[in-house]
Amino acid sequence: MNKVYLVIEEWSADFDGGHDINVFYSQEDAQKFTRKRIEEIKKEDFGYDNELEEDYYYSGYVDGEYASNHTSIYIEEKEVR
Repeated sequence: MNKVYLVIEEWSADFDGGHDINVFYSQEDAQKFTRKRIEEIKKEDFGYDNELEEDYYYSGYVDGEYASNHTSIYIEEKEVR
């Protein structure tokens, strides 16, 4: 089976929110894109109290305000037929 790699970014700011999904056929390309987005997010300094970063996963949020102020980005691997 073939695989695709979804880079999923979810965010909220002041109770407005959304998500973006980028599709890659190469795990390496998905990882490069994710690493670049994580660096861009960190440069913007949203004032998050809590940040978690592991390999190709990032989550940042303001204490007690996750629903209104957060960002997360991660990779999901999916099989396609």
